[in-house]
Amino acid sequence: MALFETIEKAVADAAAGASEAVRSAGLEFEPTHQDYFAFAAQQMLFVRLCGGDPRTLAGGDPETGDRILRNGRHIIDRYWRGNTIDESAT
Repeated sequence: MALFETIEKAVADAAAGASEAVRSAGLEFEPTHQDYFAFAAQQMLFVRLCGGDPRTLAGGDPETGDRILRNGRHIIDRYWRGNTIDESAT
């Protein structure tokens, strides 16, 4: 669980830092929500896991990307929708 707690803290710290920067600059809009930072981290990690450059999104391996996306679909279908998956078909 330490890994998950570290990630949660990093997202919370990034959102808090942005909120403080907005307040310090005297801007009059609601600071970015933590979900924005979690989404940005997800995108960066996806590209990195695929062997690409997270800053330019270039150079990733599409086959690795497909495997990661299939894993995400498996989580949705199995744990969130409760569908039984035929493991031999994947």
